[in-house]
Amino acid sequence: MKRITLIILFVAVGGFFLTSCTEEETCKQCKIVKTNNSTQVSTVVSTEEKCGDDLKNTENEAPVTVGQETTKWECN
Repeated sequence: MKRITLIILFVAVGGFFLTSCTEEETCKQCKIVKTNNSTQVSTVVSTEEKCGDDLKNTENEAPVTVGQETTKWECN
């Protein structure tokens, strides 16, 4: 009986350590910044917290230029 209790305890503790070693998701504050290319004046349009794959996709998104204005994400 003591042996079974010891085995169950060992399995439970081992399971706890296996599940507690997961990688924490990385998050950053990201903002949309519009820059007038002729005057170099920048304006922050909005701010959002991005995490995980959404953060990676946001950081890899290319800037978009329409006329004299470039819009891009900046994450810190």
